[in-house]
Amino acid sequence: MGKLKVIIKLLLKFIFLPFYSIGKILESKKNVFVKTLGTLFLIVFFLPIWSGILLIGFLVILGNATGYPIEVVGNSMLPSLTTHSYIRMYTYPGFFGFRKVQRGDIVTFADTNESDPSKDFIKRVIALPGDTVVIKDQSVYLNKQILNEPYIASPKSTFGGVKINDCKAIKIPNDKVLALGDNRKLSKDSREIGLVSIKDISRIIPYGDQKQYSVKWRDMSKDKDLIGKSNLDVQKYIEQLNKIREEKSLKPLKLNEKLNKSANLRAQAMLKYDDFSWEATKSGYPMWKSMADAGYYNIVYGEYPILGYYNAEELIAYEKEYSNVINFFMNKDYQDIGISSYKGDLNGCPTNIIIQQSAGYVPPNYSQATIEGWNNVLNRLREIQPSWQRLKQNSSYYDKYRADVDRINEIISIRITNIDTVVTTMKAGRWLSSGLDSFTRTGDTALFNEQESLAKKLNNSK
Repeated sequence: MGKLKVIIKLLLKFIFLPFYSIGKILESKKNVFVKTLGTLFLIVFFLPIWSGILLIGFLVILGNATGYPIEVVGNSMLPSLTTHSYIRMYTYPGFFGFRKVQRGDIVTFADTNESDPSKDFIKRVIALPGDTVVIKDQSVYLNKQILNEPYIASPKSTFGGVKINDCKAIKIPNDKVLALGDNRKLSKDSREIGLVSIKDISRIIPYGDQKQYSVKWRDMSKDKDLIGKSNLDVQKYIEQLNKIREEKSLKPLKLNEKLNKSANLRAQAMLKYDDFSWEATKSGYPMWKSMADAGYYNIVYGEYPILGYYNAEELIAYEKEYSNVINFFMNKDYQDIGISSYKGDLNGCPTNIIIQQSAGYVPPNYSQATIEGWNNVLNRLREIQPSWQRLKQNSSYYDKYRADVDRINEIISIRITNIDTVVTTMKAGRWLSSGLDSFTRTGDTALFNEQESLAKKLNNSK
């Protein structure tokens, strides 16, 4: 009781510090002028400032006791938190007396990699310093035990990302936590941006204070029956995708069986070589090759791969969440679509990948100037070809420079054959094949440079 009285006395002195100071001045033995001046200073200046400090302190304590309203932006925390709703969060560490963050807490933190650091993320803490985490079988394994997560939007929906790969164990460092969104298929979180520094956490809702949200959580009794099963209804998905195209006055996409096969071939190559690049730098098997192997051909084409299991609604929701993804499918030139949901191994880890390939036809638009340009090159080659062929009739000269003479005549013949086909195809209003297109872009330039070098050498030798 003695210590409590001392604490209460000190607290009262602190709260009423201006009045306590005034009393001390009046009790002092200083002259009346000094007492009056000191008292006026305390009343006019110090008392208002101190009152403001006390008011701010009171509001901070009150706010930390009752929580601050925070707007939720985005659907990454469904079903608990809906976008544009307001929730009350506490300052961290704040009122909780430097309470350490715990698993299951909902927290906000700034993404230091974003151009606008004022936009905080809101996620759930899944793992703490010292924990070992593995994402596999569409679930989180915490310290070798599968983590029961009734709060996530859909069961068996957790997959790795750029920073945290499937089936690869990570140990959480002392100053970090693993934070994931509840709506795993739509959440940009530690899987993409990395682990979160505890010092960057600014707001918190302790797990024990989330009873109001728990009524929205799932019954997990059937979760184990969903491991490794694809439930993508392709027809339903295309119907929903075409509704979005229709809203933008675009023609519907048609499912093409050959393009389905092409997508499946690409899916196998991507997982086998861990190569999801458009250029297929590791696998050497880009989309144009998979289309050719499937017996499909078209002018305009592209593809979009995504790892994980999705149903039709989830896949549409994911694509609408990211404008660059949904815009891919809004290409007015696309007419066909092929889809493959393929389960395989990625670096020894069971993985499902969904590949969507779209393609369409666009009439060629070669300008008259381009056609005339190639036609002029063709006529010029035909003019000079006889003079280079006649060098073979000069036996002494030909014996001395046989390799160079044969090569320049070979180059001219190749160029005439290819350019004649280019001009004929363009005049007929057809697209060049990929081989001829490559020839017009770089191949003919290389042959021309070699031809000029040989011509200069041979002319100087005459």
